[in-house]
Amino acid sequence: MIFNSYPTALLQARKLAMRHSSRSVPIHRIRIYPDQADQYEVRYTLPRQDDLWRSCVLKLTLTPSEFAAYEAWLAERGSN
Repeated sequence: MIFNSYPTALLQARKLAMRHSSRSVPIHRIRIYPDQADQYEVRYTLPRQDDLWRSCVLKLTLTPSEFAAYEAWLAERGSN
C-alpha cells in the first residue's frame, strides 16, 4: 500500500482508528464526516469473528484544506 497517495486527513483518521481499536484498519473502511467547525467524525468498521460489523465514531480535528483534499480524493476515486 502506498500511503503517500492518500490525503493527510485519511491517514490521520486511520491512525486514530488503529489507536482506538488496537487493530489494523483498512483505508477503505474509514469515512470522515463534518461535525462542527474544525471537528470531524471518523467512522470505521471492523469485521468481527462472528461476521458482524462494529462501527465506531471518533472525533478528529482537521483544517478545512485537509478535509477538502479528502473530499477531492473521494470524488476522484469515485470517478475511476
